[in-house]
Amino acid sequence: GYSPTLAIVTGLLTIITTWHMRNMRVFKDGSSMVTISFSLGKIFALIIDNSVDVVDRSYYGGEKGSISGLDMLLLRTGVATALLVAIFSPYVFMEPVHQKTSFVSRKRLGPSAKPVDSTPKRARNTIWLYCAVILPLVILAAVPIVIKPLWGILAGQNSAYYSRAPGLPEIIGYSMSIWGIAVLSMLNYFLPDGGKDEWRKVSALCFLMGLALSFAAPALPEFGVGNETSESAFATISSVGGAVMSQSRMSGWGLMSALLATLLALSGPLELRERREKSGRKDDSHLLRVVVFSIIFGCGISWFITLQSMSGTSFVSCIFILISTLALCFAGTLAVVLGYFVDANDFEEVEIMTKLWAVIFPVMLIMAGFSTMFRVHLFGMGGWLSTYLSVAGLLQLAFALALRCRNEKNVATRGLGNLSCIFSWLCAIIVLYGRYGISGVDVSPGMNRILGFPTSIVGTFMIAPILLMLEGESTQSRMTQRTYRLSSTPKKSKAWVGMNFTSLTAANRYAPLLAGTASVLLISSLYAIFIRGCGLPSFLHSHSEGFNVHKSHEDVFASIYGSSSRATNVKLGEDVASMAQKNLIHNNAVKIAAKLAGSGFWTSQSKSGPILHLAGIAAVIPNLSYLVKYTWNGVTCSAFTIMVMLPLNAIPLTISRGIPSLTAAALLGLFGGLFQVFAMNKSQFKGKMRI
Repeated sequence: GYSPTLAIVTGLLTIITTWHMRNMRVFKDGSSMVTISFSLGKIFALIIDNSVDVVDRSYYGGEKGSISGLDMLLLRTGVATALLVAIFSPYVFMEPVHQKTSFVSRKRLGPSAKPVDSTPKRARNTIWLYCAVILPLVILAAVPIVIKPLWGILAGQNSAYYSRAPGLPEIIGYSMSIWGIAVLSMLNYFLPDGGKDEWRKVSALCFLMGLALSFAAPALPEFGVGNETSESAFATISSVGGAVMSQSRMSGWGLMSALLATLLALSGPLELRERREKSGRKDDSHLLRVVVFSIIFGCGISWFITLQSMSGTSFVSCIFILISTLALCFAGTLAVVLGYFVDANDFEEVEIMTKLWAVIFPVMLIMAGFSTMFRVHLFGMGGWLSTYLSVAGLLQLAFALALRCRNEKNVATRGLGNLSCIFSWLCAIIVLYGRYGISGVDVSPGMNRILGFPTSIVGTFMIAPILLMLEGESTQSRMTQRTYRLSSTPKKSKAWVGMNFTSLTAANRYAPLLAGTASVLLISSLYAIFIRGCGLPSFLHSHSEGFNVHKSHEDVFASIYGSSSRATNVKLGEDVASMAQKNLIHNNAVKIAAKLAGSGFWTSQSKSGPILHLAGIAAVIPNLSYLVKYTWNGVTCSAFTIMVMLPLNAIPLTISRGIPSLTAAALLGLFGGLFQVFAMNKSQFKGKMRI
């Protein structure tokens, strides 16, 4: 039959082809948008249809047996297409309405001397029709059969063993978020010069409130108690089902606190900008408002993330990690707010807060490590190190975004922003591989895969766009800085620490992304060959949830089927739920685990496997290095040399296939090399056309 994977691949190819034909002016914008929306709708429908269990279909589209699978697939595709068309149609079918806002005439001033809305009547009617009629109706139609199951998949609520349909507060929350972000984007495009501020404020608040409600609703006591019932037979008969379904009900108040701080900042009591007094007096309460906002917002976010991540442990064991993240979030939020709003002349305040955060980070890390006294593991759900690094990474990502979005920039702001960006990326990579490992078989065989690929590999590519926030000292920024110095003569600002890239421009901004991704893939492959299974990381493995390195092929089978083994100490006694769960594990899990065990010196029974994988690493390095050099400065070898090196990538793809990260690196080098050859031939062709 027609497999879902093949259908998803054809849908992606259709999107790429349509986008290319649109850029070539072969397809019109309207037809291209509809085609891309239909392809995305089909992909979403296939993902939902293959992820939602048959037992749970009554939650996501009607009673059991009331509608066939094919009809439901077509219905989901049509509704998802209508939702995407409704969201993106303003960019195709609406013409922006420009208004002259250089001065305000007396005709535009009302009796209270405030500007009167000068938006044309036709534009006002269009906004009302789209925001109040079309978009709400489409969202209401898409909630039960598209948005609700898709949110359940993303939130991990439709697992094979423990499933829970999203509640009414969650449905209201993400529906409000979709409406708010769609209306806000439409207004920014349709009214580029401003106007309809009431709609902008309502949509922004609706987006923030919906986002907070969708995340906080399952964790709030009044929404969660008594509503959690297991819809899976395995969760009902399992002895651990009750422990999995019961989570902390206190974490939702953290998001509510963050939402309250956001509303107070937008409405005025906790205004984050420095107020300009008519008398010229300095705003003495600015620092106090920022501190109060940092306490309410930062500590609320920390409370939510920590209690959600540590929900499987007792509250006493969470005390050390909770105190650490609260202190870290307070200092980090303070640095983020000052980093965005402080003038370039007073940027020393931001540097002071950065130094304070750099001192707090290792001190609080040591304090969080005291959680090991309560037998708390490092990574995964309930892992103290993954929780701490997640909070630190999110703070540094927010700090990098704040510095990147500043209106006034200099060497200090760019240096600190680049350093924060790289630090957040490293934290995300450590948390990802600490949670899922190289292929996921050491944590939970067969359960940590996305569309057949290991979660860690897919996550590496998904995390890589963080590096796109890196900013270089381009010619335009240097000219702007020179003009700013001549006009306002600010103080010389040189960061006490930072990373400045003098050669990074918009043309080579993808080079750090490719370099970081290739480095992670190669380092994880070297780890699998030289370190995995030795005595050095045994302490880390023993303190990670379900993490046990398989040192032999017998251990691989024992970890899945429960046979006794000296290395794994798996007992023969099993309950019905565990046997049923192991029977549902993917059939390829055994093969993947056995190949991974045969690729390392400490886990393989012979030396030929690790040597072949070392040869595979040596084979992919040339093309990856050529790709990084070409994207960075355009300097590379000839196209003939690249074509000669391309067949070397066949070694990891055919012979050395035990390490998933090595296979991903080979695919990256193969497609990167083909891209290089195509780009070089295209540039040579353009050069000949100029002659």
